[in-house]
Amino acid sequence: MGHRNYDKVEKLFQRCLKRVLHIDLWKCYVNYVRDVKRELSNYREKLTKAYEFALDNVGLDMNSTSIWQDFIHFLKTSDCTGNFAEAQKTNQLRKTYQRAIATALQGVENIWKSYSDFE
Repeated sequence: MGHRNYDKVEKLFQRCLKRVLHIDLWKCYVNYVRDVKRELSNYREKLTKAYEFALDNVGLDMNSTSIWQDFIHFLKTSDCTGNFAEAQKTNQLRKTYQRAIATALQGVENIWKSYSDFE
């Protein structure tokens, strides 16, 4: 990635992600999207989809806590304009918390505390 061979990196992710359900690979994928797609106008949507894709595939892994926590942090700190957008953000955050809490994760207590503070 350091040489900006983004096409090759994306092809590698396409080939490997579904076959290799390793948390570190999926974190690398989400970090790639976060770092490389940052300047796009639909960045928030792209990163949200990357997190959801990762969690759909490895979110049940008990070691996926950091991905859940990163996604929750991203949702919390995302800017919104207007009441409708703020309500959507709140609903998405609530659903993400509830989905994470329903999963047997290491450190789920921290997510539960954060959810309790949120509500």
